[in-house]
Amino acid sequence: MKATDRAVLSLSLSYDSGAAVFVDGKLIAAVGEERLNRKKNTRAFPVLSILECLSLANLRPSDIGLVLLASRITPNWISLKFPKFHELESVNLFSPMLYPVVAEQWLARKSGLIGLEAAMVVAHTRSRLRKLGILAPCKTFDHHRIHARCAYSAASFDQSLVVTMDAMGDGISSGVYLGDNGGLTPIGENSGFATPAFIYSQVTQLLGFTPSRHEGKITGLAAYGDAETTLPLFRRIMACEGGRFRTRRISRPNHPLYAELMRHRPEDIAAGVQRRLEEVVTAYVRHWLTASGRRHLALAGGVFANVKLNQRLAEIEDVERIFVFPHMGDGGLPVGAGYEHFGAAPSGLDTIYLGRDFSDRECQDALRGAGLPFTQPTDMADAVSALLAEGKTVGRCAGRMEYGPRALGNRSIMASANDPSINDWLNKKLRRTEFMPFAPSTLDEQADRYYRNLSKARECARYMTITFDCTPESRERQRGCVHVDGTARPQLVRAEDNPGYHAIIRRYFERTGAATLVNTSFNVHEEPIVASPQDAIKSFKDCGLDGLILGPYLAAQVSP
Repeated sequence: MKATDRAVLSLSLSYDSGAAVFVDGKLIAAVGEERLNRKKNTRAFPVLSILECLSLANLRPSDIGLVLLASRITPNWISLKFPKFHELESVNLFSPMLYPVVAEQWLARKSGLIGLEAAMVVAHTRSRLRKLGILAPCKTFDHHRIHARCAYSAASFDQSLVVTMDAMGDGISSGVYLGDNGGLTPIGENSGFATPAFIYSQVTQLLGFTPSRHEGKITGLAAYGDAETTLPLFRRIMACEGGRFRTRRISRPNHPLYAELMRHRPEDIAAGVQRRLEEVVTAYVRHWLTASGRRHLALAGGVFANVKLNQRLAEIEDVERIFVFPHMGDGGLPVGAGYEHFGAAPSGLDTIYLGRDFSDRECQDALRGAGLPFTQPTDMADAVSALLAEGKTVGRCAGRMEYGPRALGNRSIMASANDPSINDWLNKKLRRTEFMPFAPSTLDEQADRYYRNLSKARECARYMTITFDCTPESRERQRGCVHVDGTARPQLVRAEDNPGYHAIIRRYFERTGAATLVNTSFNVHEEPIVASPQDAIKSFKDCGLDGLILGPYLAAQVSP
């Protein structure tokens, strides 16, 4: 191993920016900038997450021997030079500026000028890093290859077909690779001119939501609609032929096609675009499975945040096993860049808990500063399961913070899953307007009682990245977590992954006979998931929860 490889910093500068640190080839820490600057899906240069990762790895800025950039020209150097433009929270997907951006990146890729542009990105990045005392050289990677490396190296199987898909990165919207013996061989790609993700996000905007943030609402809303009423329209603008996508970008929201579309109910529009997304992406994956002869499927890229789509891909008869990288969007790229640099072979994720934990003293000081009464139970699982069995809501901020978009027990709100009205009253507490029910956290050892056809995708279910059809017992025991279409998006909790969280659910199971709890992210609407004790206390008060686990302490609301 080179001397520069002892301490390696890895960065993503695009949507959902963040950082990761590897020491002697081992992933030590990874944090999204949004958790620290408290701006959802931030594009800000990841200063706070860089400093956080250095602290978690017990490194000084001067210790860093190499910096990895997870894309080459996404974002491009012009965008980085104008941070106020680059860091805009949302983008109008009908802007005439978007098409030239796609064209510029595609032409740079095909002409070979991408190397020159990447050098300018590196120069800008190094100037920003010097202000932090980091003087190491920078190395860039292709955006979609890094998405692929995330999925391939974090999976527990080899000999895989690796598919990536998003709106665009470094000029393309999808890459297809063969994963073998630690290496990735590209076999296909689609340009940024043709991507189903763009159409899906345009629909998100047309229905009054924020694109690149609220696509999950479209997925949930789709279950309430009739896809057949709008499907013919979406078939005119989204297709897959011979392993390539063909899409029609609509340049303005008053285009005649969309005028026709918007005569339909929102739920029917959502159902149509969801169904068509499933059709074209499934056709695309089938094509490459047949061409490659592979039966293991690894996925990454923002499109695969769509949990219903992932279920359809798992149902392809040629697929034996499927894995979706837990931080599938651009926020996960720093980890993939490190995997690529070190040539990491598939070995499964050791842990997804890669952020900061807080000391007992820090938690105690925060509680006292907020004036919250608290205790230190000798058996936290027993105390909390009793509250949950009484119908109480409890937030948990304990252990190292999860990496990625899902709360997986350490920054979660817990509640009984057996209350069918919980989607109404808890969403009101959290000031959310969701169409999906809450996700369940279920004991892994009891999961087959609750979900059908787990065998292909059990690894995905550890990270809440896929839906499953529910069993009759599931519909009875977790009525607040089963969607109208009879599916749920579970986290299967293993004791070896998260012993404290597993113990709470286990004790709740012993009390009630239900092996599952509601798990929703610990935040109010439009805020990032909590990171610190102070964040947790603020959200605890704002949400009006009944209890708060902060490290080893259990706090309660102050009575008025």
